Amino acid sequence: MEILAPRFSGFCPGVKKAEDALLALRNGTDEPLYVLGELIHNHHFIEELERRRIHTVSRIEDIPEGAHVVIRTHGIPREVEERLRERFRVTDLTCFKVKALQKVILDHDRAGYAVLISGKRKHPEVQGLVSYARKVWVLETNEEIESFFREVKEDPSHPLHPPQPVLLVSQTTAPHSLFEALTTAARTHLPRHTLAVHNSICPITTHREEAALALQDQVDLTLVIGDPSSSNAAKLYERLKAHNPATWFITSVDDLPALHPHLRRATRIQLVSSSSTPPSQEAAIRTHLLTHYDTTPSSSD
Repeated sequence: MEILAPRFSGFCPGVKKAEDALLALRNGTDEPLYVLGELIHNHHFIEELERRRIHTVSRIEDIPEGAHVVIRTHGIPREVEERLRERFRVTDLTCFKVKALQKVILDHDRAGYAVLISGKRKHPEVQGLVSYARKVWVLETNEEIESFFREVKEDPSHPLHPPQPVLLVSQTTAPHSLFEALTTAARTHLPRHTLAVHNSICPITTHREEAALALQDQVDLTLVIGDPSSSNAAKLYERLKAHNPATWFITSVDDLPALHPHLRRATRIQLVSSSSTPPSQEAAIRTHLLTHYDTTPSSSD
């Protein structure tokens, strides 16, 4: 068996930068550190942070007064950040792509634009993004997009009337197809509105998907490594699974025994990690395969 790994597998630059900054903070002080919300969507990584006295909390009330607080990579709502800065020492580790998108939305809001976002309204990144605009809608599916523009067309009292400028953006890890559906529908149904289209989808996630897709035709099966709560991991898996059914989502070596019948017949497999999968997680899986199967490690550009 041979193991192939595509380019761009694993931590994206934004996550790697956040990890480096957080560990530098940890090495520079003995005090406990607090992250409001999960720094990234990976429970293995969160458990490792806890072992280093970097505590993940879900509420401001759980943070001791005057503590050092870290803002997660997905960002947080604007008003929550303001509350944090009033009471704590704050280090902002919001992904630079997300931070830039927050500014784009804020600038357009100040210029009188309404905002349409393609993505998941309950995702932490999106919950932060909507706080930067006063007139904003989040559309999760093609059906929601169709329903929204039907409502705009049929209701003369809709907030988008009379015609006003509209900014179109995407959650950074949402599918390209959803953003394309949004922009196509907006151009079709809002001919009298000024549209500003800002493709905010992270290119790294796209590059990873394309590299992994290219390798799928060269392997017997693909293992996507990630956390079930990760949007970019789910998107990666869904796209690869659609291209080749011999694709499985795993979180750790504990998932491998169930795949033994497939693994023992495979001569070439692909390992690909999401943007929020730590290198140690992929390394443990690779080591297991090397130990339990006649495996030749390899990589691919």
